Amino acid sequence: MENDSSYLLGQETELAISFQGDENDHPGNKVIFDYMAKAIKSIVKTKPGKRNFIQDQFFVQNGGAIYYEHHPQSLRKGLIECATPECHSAHELILYQRAQEALLQKALPLAKKMMAYDGFEGELRLIKNCRDYEGNTYGSQENYDSQVAEGWKHVFFVMTLLLYVPVAIAFKILYMLVLVPFVFSVFCVKVVMELLFVMVSSPLLESTLMRLKVLSNLKVAVRNSVLRLDFENDDAEESLLKLEYLMFYPLFWLSYKPLISIYNAFAFRPQRNTIHSHIISRIIYTGAGSLVEEGRYILSEKSLTINCFLRRSIHRNDKPLFDCGNLIKEYELSIWELFIFRFRSWGQIFKKDQRLQVAFSDSNRCHFAEFLKIGTTSLVVRMANDGFLNDAPELADPIEALNTFTKDLDLTAKVETKDHQALSAIELQRWYLNRSKEYLKQKTASIEDHDVIRLWGETLDLLETNISALLGRVDWITKRQLLNTSGADLEFWERKKIDLKYHELGEGYFETLQENGMTLDLFSSPDVEKAIFEASSSKRAKMRSHLIKSVALEGLPMTISWGQAKIGRWNPKVISLANYKKLKEEDVS
Repeated sequence: MENDSSYLLGQETELAISFQGDENDHPGNKVIFDYMAKAIKSIVKTKPGKRNFIQDQFFVQNGGAIYYEHHPQSLRKGLIECATPECHSAHELILYQRAQEALLQKALPLAKKMMAYDGFEGELRLIKNCRDYEGNTYGSQENYDSQVAEGWKHVFFVMTLLLYVPVAIAFKILYMLVLVPFVFSVFCVKVVMELLFVMVSSPLLESTLMRLKVLSNLKVAVRNSVLRLDFENDDAEESLLKLEYLMFYPLFWLSYKPLISIYNAFAFRPQRNTIHSHIISRIIYTGAGSLVEEGRYILSEKSLTINCFLRRSIHRNDKPLFDCGNLIKEYELSIWELFIFRFRSWGQIFKKDQRLQVAFSDSNRCHFAEFLKIGTTSLVVRMANDGFLNDAPELADPIEALNTFTKDLDLTAKVETKDHQALSAIELQRWYLNRSKEYLKQKTASIEDHDVIRLWGETLDLLETNISALLGRVDWITKRQLLNTSGADLEFWERKKIDLKYHELGEGYFETLQENGMTLDLFSSPDVEKAIFEASSSKRAKMRSHLIKSVALEGLPMTISWGQAKIGRWNPKVISLANYKKLKEEDVS
C-alpha cells in the first residue's frame, strides 16, 4: 500500500433532475443535461472525457468530472453525476464536493434562461438525495485507495484476467458482428421510409389516388413512421436504445458474468470482510433519513434497496454493498483499445493499488455527517489494508442486519455476528473506534485523523445520551425533526414533499436551516469558490487541471480521463497524469 501522503479518496454523487413546466413540453433529462453542460462550460473551462462514446462526460478545471448517467434503455430519465477530483483527506474531499454543488447552483439559472429562450418554460431543480417519489434509488459512491490483492493471490488474479482476454475479445467481435447489421438495417429502413414519404407526397400520385381516398391515411402513416425513425428525435433514440438493449443484453450478460466472478473472488476480499460491519452500522450518523411507504421513517434512504453483498450481474436491479463496476469498465475499455494496438491501460489494471468502491452510501446535506462518513471509513480502510482488522466482527447476514438497523430509530436493535455475538450498531461502531485509537498509537497520525477520532467518539456518546444535540449535524435526525414540526398533521405525500425539499440544491430546506445558523458549516464561501476553479492537492488532479486550463492547448483536440490525456486527433500524444512534476517542466503543447 502507498503511504498516507499518496493515499487518495474520491466520491461520485448522482443528483436527480426535476423540471416542472408544461406536462406536454418536458424536454427530457438528457436535453436538460445538455443545457446544464453548456451553462457549466460558460463558467469554467472543460475538456471532453475519454468515455464520451459510452456516456456524456466532461472534466472541469478543478480536476473533477460531470456525467450524464442513465440506464442503457432509458435515455430521457437520467441523472447528473458529479465526481470529485482525487483528494488526500476527508476535509479536502468534502470541500470539493461542496464546490461541485456550488458550480451546479451557479449553472442552474443560466440553464433555465437558455431553456426558456428555446421554449421550455418551467422550474428547474437539482436534488441531492437517494430516493425519488417512485422508490427509484441512486445517490453516492465512495472510492478509497486499497490493495486489490497481495502476494500469490495478486499473481493469480492477474493471470486469470490475462487468460480471460481471448474470451473477452471474442465477445467484442461477436458484438460487432451483430451490431453492424443492426445499425445498417435501421439505416436502410429509415431511407426506405423517407423515399416512401417523398413518393406519396408527389402531385402525380396524389391525383391518381385522390378518388380512392387512401392517400391522406397513407401519408400520415408513412410520416409518423419516418418521425419515429428520426435519430434527432429523443423518443426515437430511446426506442432504438431499448431495442438494442434487449437484443444485446444476453451477450453482455455472458461476457460480464465471468468477469464479475473473477473480481468478486479476488479483488479486495480481506477488506470487504473486515469493514462491512462498519459500512452497515455507520448509518446511525451517515443516514440521510427517508419517509417511506405507510408513513414509516427509516435511517437510510438507500438501505431498503441494497439486496446483495457484491455485484452479481449487470442488471440495474442489482444494488450491492460493494461494487466492482469501476474495475470492469476499465478492463472492458482496455479490451477495446487492443483493437487499435494500445496497451497503456493494462499497466493500471494490474496495479496492486486500485479503487475500492463502496456502493452503499447516502447522499448527505450535513457537512458534519459527510465528513464523518468519509473520515471514519478512510481510516477503517487503511487499517484493513495494514491487516489491523483481521479480528473484526463479521455479520452473519449483512443485508438483513442493514434492514434491521435502518428501521431502528431507537438505536438499540442487535444483530448476530458470525461468532454468535449480538451487537447493536453503536456497539459495532465503538469496536471500530477503539481499534482505530490503538492503530493511531502505532502510526504517525495526521491532525485530521485525531479530529475524526474525537468527533466519532463524541457523536456516539450523543447518540446514546442526547440525540437532539446532533440537529444540523446528522441528516436523519435533522430531517425527522423537520417532518415532526412542519409536517406532523399532513398527509403522506405532503410530508414526502418536505422530505425531498430538504435535499434540493440552492433553495431547499437544508439551505434554509443553514442560513438561519442551525447547521454546522465546515467551509467559508471564499474557500468553496476557490475550489471551483483550482485543483485539489493530488498530482493527477493538478496535471489534469493544468491541461484543461492551458492556453497553449486551447485549440487542440483533447480528451481527458482519470489516468491520462490524449492530445491530437490522429496518432495522439498520450500523457500520463502520474508524471506531473516531469511534465510540468516540459512544453506539453
